[in-house]
Amino acid sequence: MHAHPFVVAYVRHLKGKRYEPGTLDKRLYAVRCLFSWIELQSVPPELQDITAADMEKYQVYTRKRGIAGSTADALIADAKKFFQFLESSGRVFLNPMERTVINWTPRRIKHVPSEADMRKLLAAVDTTAPNGIRDRALLEVMYSTGARLGEVLRMTIFDPDAERGTVRVFGKGKKERMLPLGKHAVLWLKQYLKATRPKLQGDRIEVTALWIGKTGAPLKQSRVDQIVKAAVDAAGLTGSGRVVALHLAAPLEIAEARQGSTIELILTRTDGQVITAPGTPSRCAARKSGCSSEARTPFEVT
Repeated sequence: MHAHPFVVAYVRHLKGKRYEPGTLDKRLYAVRCLFSWIELQSVPPELQDITAADMEKYQVYTRKRGIAGSTADALIADAKKFFQFLESSGRVFLNPMERTVINWTPRRIKHVPSEADMRKLLAAVDTTAPNGIRDRALLEVMYSTGARLGEVLRMTIFDPDAERGTVRVFGKGKKERMLPLGKHAVLWLKQYLKATRPKLQGDRIEVTALWIGKTGAPLKQSRVDQIVKAAVDAAGLTGSGRVVALHLAAPLEIAEARQGSTIELILTRTDGQVITAPGTPSRCAARKSGCSSEARTPFEVT
């Protein structure tokens, strides 16, 4: 069977906005949940016929599925965005969620590693190992900038500016911004670029990714996860500090400027929220919400 034409149009719209794959998956997951709810109705309505009263029932249904309040908030918010698209593109006459107000669930700030924990983690990397300097440089840059893991993995050799103590990153929607590098991050990054990366790259001169593996190919997220876990184990971190460090959350960092005379306070990702993947609900959450985590008929799109 073919995909629902409204969903096909929505996918094209989102891709045209150059959203990250994780964001695209998150938006489509919410639409999938909406379709699942529609199918449960005694007389499943067409999207054009859904009313505000219907969507109030959907909100109640979503919040009673036993999922986290923040997950329910996201599902409702993304359903609202879907209907906004349908209305703006003329596919539905009225947006049934136009007046929907989402009572966002308060988020509790969780424990984050202390500065001492992070110093212990960074110092635990064995820099005498074949890729030790790369791993130390990687962790220093992650800690110094607080950048998202995807942003770190997308860095190229043209992005760091050691003289200015900055690095360029491309975030969601390919938005560019400059982030500061602490003096320790600059120190280890220079060593990596001078001594380690050329050996890893070998004759693969076409590879411009900043972080590469022993074959010269760009590092993948799974390998970075292994690097972080190895450092956490070597540092002997336990309890909540270990959990948050494993999920790459950066605490309140004190990063010295390259002159050493100025101290910048950089607040980055202090909520320490643990998620399975950026914007992608776990299979467990999918089961609790009543939505299939697999592709359904209306979503057979590429």
